Amino acid sequence: MAAQCATESLDNPLWQFAQRFYQVNSVEQRLLELQDEGVDVLLVLAALWLASDWRAWPEDEPFQQSLTGYVGWRDSVIRPLRSIRITLPREQDSNRFAGSFRQRVKDLELEAEQFGLAGLFSLLDDVADDCPEDESLADCVMENLAWVPGLPRIDPQDESPEPLIDALEVYLEQE
Repeated sequence: MAAQCATESLDNPLWQFAQRFYQVNSVEQRLLELQDEGVDVLLVLAALWLASDWRAWPEDEPFQQSLTGYVGWRDSVIRPLRSIRITLPREQDSNRFAGSFRQRVKDLELEAEQFGLAGLFSLLDDVADDCPEDESLADCVMENLAWVPGLPRIDPQDESPEPLIDALEVYLEQE
């Protein structure tokens, strides 16, 4: 994954979407809640990015298997960095040196996530299909999220994705 990511542009449309979407009201909090529940928020962001462009998450088994490189990067780099950062005291809880070190680890974690999103972008950009024309944005989002590995299956009556769908609609209005 690292070698693949190194050949891709880190400043790609998925990364740009993630940066801008994260700034929409309530998105940061909802994604952090999902992350605390063990959900891979980079895959959620990728699913939402596809939906924002009216594209569908690839449903075929070969694509799902192609995610193993990304999963390896996430498990061997992103998650360990996150684990280290979480265990370090915040600057206000300790001395400024520990807080400064924690910030550097946080910056490395963000950079590792950027590499992860670059890898996901290179996998998704060419293989994603279009969502059906008669499908609503909410339905496109729900369909995409249903294919995100590790995300619990979403009942169509479940309202938990609604804040992200609402935020995506706000994002698209701003674009």
